[in-house]
Amino acid sequence: MKMKSKMNNILFAIQGLAAVVLFCAVKFFAPVCGKMLTLTTGKEVPMKCHWTSQASIALVIILLAVAVMGILAKQDYKKFFVVSAVVGVVIFLVYT
Repeated sequence: MKMKSKMNNILFAIQGLAAVVLFCAVKFFAPVCGKMLTLTTGKEVPMKCHWTSQASIALVIILLAVAVMGILAKQDYKKFFVVSAVVGVVIFLVYT
């Protein structure tokens, strides 16, 4: 088995930083939505954008966990790159 290079650790660190920035964007400086939808009955329910932000937060947590595991892994780190790519595509699809 090949050992990891410093470049792989740098890529995982950038991935972790991107996950943290996306989390902060969704929660703090660019929230997806802030109001509730009022139905004709007077009941208030969350809008679709609320569920989009909840899904993206869950995916960001997975992405951050994969980045940490990728940094800590001594061997067989390539599967973490595949998981990162899949989660990245799913995050993109959630927003579209």
